[in-house]
Amino acid sequence: MNDDTQSDGDSPFSPDDRLVYPLISEQPVAVSSVRELCFRHMRDGFSVVDLNGIHVDVNPAFCQMTGYSQEELIGSGPAHLYWPPEEREHIRDAFAKTLSGEFNSVELNFMHKDGERFPVIVNPFAIRDESGTTIGFAATVTDITRRIAMQRSLQESEERYRGLFENAGDAIVILQGENVVDYNKRALDMFGVVSPDQMESRTAFDFFPPKQPNGLDSRAYSIEKLKAVRAGQPQSFAWSHVKLDGTPFSVEVSLSTFEHGESTFIQAIIRDITERERMEQSLMESEYRYRNLFDSAGDGILIMQSERVVDCNERMLELYGVSRDQLMNLSSYALSAPTQPNGRTSREYFVEKVAESRSGTPQIFEWRGNRLDGAVVETEVTLTTFMQDGVLCTQSLIRDITQRKAMEKTLQETEQRYRRLFENAGDAVMILKDGQVIDCNDRALQLTGHTRDEILSNPTIDYFPPAQPNGQDSLELFLEKVEASLSGIPQIFEWTGQARGGRLIDTEVTLTSFVFDEERYIQSFIRDISERKQLEGALLNSNKSLEDRVLQRTQELEIAYSELLQRNVQYRALAHKLTQAEEDERKRIAQLLHDDHQQLLVAAKFKAELLGSHLYGSDINAAGALIVEILEQALDVTRSLTMELAPPILYGAGFVAAMQWLAGWMEEHHQLQVVVIGSLPVTPLPAEVSNLLFRAVRELLFNVSKHSGVTQAHVSIAAFDQGLRVVVSDKGCGFDVEDVLQAPRSYGLFSIREQLVALDGQLDITSVAQRGTVSTLSIPVPNRDMLYADALSGAEGIAIDMTDLRQAVPIPIRILVADDHALARDALVQILSLIDDFEIVGEAVDGLDAVEQTRLLRPDVVLMDATMPRLNGPEAIRRIIAEVPRVKVIGLSMHARGEMEQQMLAAGAACYMQKLTPVEELFSCIRGVMANAVTVAS
Repeated sequence: MNDDTQSDGDSPFSPDDRLVYPLISEQPVAVSSVRELCFRHMRDGFSVVDLNGIHVDVNPAFCQMTGYSQEELIGSGPAHLYWPPEEREHIRDAFAKTLSGEFNSVELNFMHKDGERFPVIVNPFAIRDESGTTIGFAATVTDITRRIAMQRSLQESEERYRGLFENAGDAIVILQGENVVDYNKRALDMFGVVSPDQMESRTAFDFFPPKQPNGLDSRAYSIEKLKAVRAGQPQSFAWSHVKLDGTPFSVEVSLSTFEHGESTFIQAIIRDITERERMEQSLMESEYRYRNLFDSAGDGILIMQSERVVDCNERMLELYGVSRDQLMNLSSYALSAPTQPNGRTSREYFVEKVAESRSGTPQIFEWRGNRLDGAVVETEVTLTTFMQDGVLCTQSLIRDITQRKAMEKTLQETEQRYRRLFENAGDAVMILKDGQVIDCNDRALQLTGHTRDEILSNPTIDYFPPAQPNGQDSLELFLEKVEASLSGIPQIFEWTGQARGGRLIDTEVTLTSFVFDEERYIQSFIRDISERKQLEGALLNSNKSLEDRVLQRTQELEIAYSELLQRNVQYRALAHKLTQAEEDERKRIAQLLHDDHQQLLVAAKFKAELLGSHLYGSDINAAGALIVEILEQALDVTRSLTMELAPPILYGAGFVAAMQWLAGWMEEHHQLQVVVIGSLPVTPLPAEVSNLLFRAVRELLFNVSKHSGVTQAHVSIAAFDQGLRVVVSDKGCGFDVEDVLQAPRSYGLFSIREQLVALDGQLDITSVAQRGTVSTLSIPVPNRDMLYADALSGAEGIAIDMTDLRQAVPIPIRILVADDHALARDALVQILSLIDDFEIVGEAVDGLDAVEQTRLLRPDVVLMDATMPRLNGPEAIRRIIAEVPRVKVIGLSMHARGEMEQQMLAAGAACYMQKLTPVEELFSCIRGVMANAVTVAS
């Protein structure tokens, strides 16, 4: 029933009930043919209404009794067509009691279609479902016209009259003058009188309050009514009474007179309307509440009478882009497309749906509307009809489904696309539910030789052989795999299936499970592997013969390998001797250049300088100056040649210092900037190791300079386990490693690799086009305790003055950088890594990380950012100083000197620096705090 029927003041039904309970027509009750015959052929009328008071069924006797057809009655209500207007309140009260559970027989007057009134007795009862919940009401209706006629002829019968008097549903009080002379039991109950003795000597005024709700004096107002009724004017009016205990209640009073003997009596019929007034108030509140719901509904709501719009909600106006005044002046088709998607004209289709809705069944259908601006609106309409004040109204609930239609279209296209993939799959695909195939593709039909109807109509196990080749029961194995697939892990296994005629098929099955619409399905991908199984058999036979041949060849290869191993040992020994001889020759040439050639040049320089003095003539002086210049050039060339052949710094200051010298030399002579990163222990490397690595790095840097197309390279030095690793990298054009190593011009790389192999080392080269090259030299280093003597012997005989070349390699200051900004932290680490006496031992990304890494790495200095997550700078400093007191912490921050500096120093920082301070000052600060630490310690 539509909400708007609540505005009908005649409705006795609770709007809450009408909303909560479903229509009986939506819950059909199955009846047998015998019951149907009984219902249709009853002599009494029979009527069925739902919880809202709407007729859902009547029998022919009821139609004949009222003069209305089934079509007119079904769907009507709750103000029924056969209720006389003058008795509507009385009948409504009886129906309200029925709905509240008071299933008593009630005598009413009904109205025939031609207007004639006739009395009936209604026997109501509730209709309940299997759970005992009331879903509707039914009643037998008996026409008692003849019985009433007989009762009227027996009105003189006191017993008959008394029975009616006592059993009246309303209170009846008989007055003579102002005194109560008679009353029924309902009157005692209504006025709270326990026994008849309490009514003795009572007057009507004893049950009046001093004033009526309208402010009139109760006594004076009642006397006026009594005078009027004695004058022959029956009175009916609302009145306020009080119970014997003083409790007020509202009633509706009907006063009439009758003669008995020679006396005139007044009969007062009093109906308690307290509950009715409460219901009327509730209905008013409910109407207000449901109007708010109506206006705030998420769907558009349109109320029409015939083809005229009489009401709508705000959502309807928003949906069609119209104002309320515009909508009220439009017909119901003005906002509809001329034709609907099904080809019907909008007017014809709508009229049809309205007619169907009058049967009591809501009509739900899709509808294409037009906004006032012409835009199309796809909607879903729920159409219902109802009676309001005797006028048939149509209600449309209009839901915007434009987005849903677009999604449906997308889903349909997706479904078609995946259906094509399903049908065109190279493997057979079957979908199973509860062990039965419910869908399959054409490949499955080709593989099994069965028709689609055969596969879909027969149990899946009918196509299983009794057992698999391994002896396991087929059904048992299949159920095991299905159960395992329910865990979400696809099951892949080999399966021997059975095709038409009992032919066996070797397949590989992949089982997966999925849920659709809360139902569990199994998907099976079946691949024919018969050919693969045949190939595997042939391969097994081939493998057997190959194994025999391999065994024979292995024995031959073992003999050849033994001979090759012996020759390899000899080759490596010769290669080692060659390398040693080459190095000895380099040293000898360098020593000759140093001890003889350079000394002679120096002596000649001194003599030439004498010639250039003022002791001789000017011409001789000029010639001497020229000779000195030539000799200095010769000395530079000689010194450079000495450094290239066997740089003394390699034997004096060590490998790292030699790498740093080589970096400068490459930049000076080949315009290649080389960044050297890393450090080694103070103990020098063996001469043969340092010599080989020096020449290898130089050769690799030559290649970078000549072929990479870049002007910068990196050399990284690091120790590992019992060895040393040197990495030369660039970001140049790259090259094909295999092609270059096999080319004749790659003798230098080939020589390096072979010499490294002779010392159990290796050269690994990785190169990517346009991304650069990485060359890694790895070589084991003997026990460091034996290195020092070997290093001295390697430098023996070189006595050149190396004041300008040798530089002390200080013990590096070990630094931990703590900063949560990755870019700032990386930049600081790169800068510090370029300083010889600094070593970066770790990086921390927050305060807690800094504390943990300090505890683990034990650095000399921690560079601590002031503001970091998890633990701020000052608190991290406190923890570090508490756990590792010898560590020096330098605070860094973007903040100017002030409160932040005070916090950092108070926490234990050795000093505080701004991040914008020049890096030279930061270097000095690091060295300064370490120097101070050494002084204090000494």
